[in-house]
Amino acid sequence: MVSLYERIGGKSKIIPAVDIFYRKVLADESLKQFFEPVDMDQLRSLQAMFLTMLVGAKMKYTGKDIRTAHAGLKGKGLNDEHFDAFLKHFKNALQEVGIEHEAVAEIIGRLEGTRAEVLGR
Repeated sequence: MVSLYERIGGKSKIIPAVDIFYRKVLADESLKQFFEPVDMDQLRSLQAMFLTMLVGAKMKYTGKDIRTAHAGLKGKGLNDEHFDAFLKHFKNALQEVGIEHEAVAEIIGRLEGTRAEVLGR
């Protein structure tokens, strides 16, 4: 059985999608506040690693767990509207790198599954 990672084109799609995603997020007035001051190179690397693991590649994510990584953002007002905007930007980035609709929907569904942890519920 072919993994979602293989179906989408693996690293050759994930790295550019993550770059596009963060360009969109940092240009979004409602979201950019959550990334000051953040080492964006490190964050891009961790996000690519997380996304790679999320789509079924045999990779161990070595970053903080999702709840811990986002814990400080709740105090900055992180809420469902922000999470929805993140998902919208992720969806658009995945589409821009040429990932087909069905795979994009599957990835967004998996990211949606992290909502409670990201928002500390």
